[in-house]
Amino acid sequence: MVERFVIARGKAGATIAETQQYWRDHHGPLVTGIPEFWDFASSYIQNHALQIEAPGVPVTDFAGVLQIGLKEPADRPEKRFSETAIYRERVRPDEAAFSDPAGSIVLEATSHVVVDGPREGIKVFSFLKRNPAISHEDFVHHWRHVHADLVLSAKDAASFFHRYVQHYVTPGTERCANGEATPHGFDGILEIWVREPRDMGRLYQSAGYQRNVVPDEGNFLMKGGSVRLLLTEFSWPPGHPES
Repeated sequence: MVERFVIARGKAGATIAETQQYWRDHHGPLVTGIPEFWDFASSYIQNHALQIEAPGVPVTDFAGVLQIGLKEPADRPEKRFSETAIYRERVRPDEAAFSDPAGSIVLEATSHVVVDGPREGIKVFSFLKRNPAISHEDFVHHWRHVHADLVLSAKDAASFFHRYVQHYVTPGTERCANGEATPHGFDGILEIWVREPRDMGRLYQSAGYQRNVVPDEGNFLMKGGSVRLLLTEFSWPPGHPES
């Protein structure tokens, strides 16, 4: 499944709470209430950043992450909803009312569900950069076929999460929401679900994680290159979205 992610930053002068309220109560219903949107999308999820600190997850200044399941309708000339006239006329002006396009990051990725557990509790996104000594393709292969098995083999660590998804960023899709280049260069997005924020510390500090997982991280990850957010999920239409 191909998904579009937008790491969203709020408009200057607005609090994160104000940005999230407008995004959830006004912008989400506006977008998902447009019938043409669903010609291009299979799901629409707003992941709102929690303003709390957890072990390994500092408080963020991003409002959250938009996550849209993409499809390409055969009967329309446009490939994405953002290419349509109705997006330019109705959606783009409203985005400018609450978000900062220059400070928001857009990218696309394909998903692979490693542990298909319930979408309950706290959602955690980690935007990952590869070790610069390896290629993007080698990063994806190692993460999927080597590192995931090491994570699952650490039974004590795995007991602290109940859902685990890897999203592989499509090279060349990352940009700022205003179309300019971004300095980040992410290669993947780790998605895990935990029961409560302090489970992140329990996971990282577990003996199995320290023994099995940590020694492998340097083989494919850039040290200090991740951006991590604690999130709560809102989806349209209501209910569990596809993944």
